[in-house]
Amino acid sequence: MATILARIRIKPDRLDRFEAIERELAAATHAHEPDCLRYECWRAAEPNSYYVLLGFRNAAGFYNHQISAWHEAQLDGLYDCFDSVELEFVDPVPGAGSPMPPTRVTPPSADATPRELEYREQMPIIEQDWWRVAVQS
Repeated sequence: MATILARIRIKPDRLDRFEAIERELAAATHAHEPDCLRYECWRAAEPNSYYVLLGFRNAAGFYNHQISAWHEAQLDGLYDCFDSVELEFVDPVPGAGSPMPPTRVTPPSADATPRELEYREQMPIIEQDWWRVAVQS
């Protein structure tokens, strides 16, 4: 499983474009990616700021999302909107309201494409050691 929280600041003149792209991406992702459990975009309290929460059944689901035709087609438009982006892998607290399974690093499958392997190198899933310790306590 992989859950990522993106904190995104958008250029002030690109807010409408960013929201339109997010609506398209969320619709395509939910329609075509069975391993996607969550794709949510939220406006933040700070002007021009957003949060995007993405949750996938497994690491392959996350990387397949990244290399999907609909995601790749929107990259230039997204990059044009971004002022800044911070990506963080997060882990649900068991029993505290989230139905998401734990975020865990898994190796690529034997049939992983070169593009998936490129994304795995550029955007590695970071599983914090303390997550496992907290679960065992």
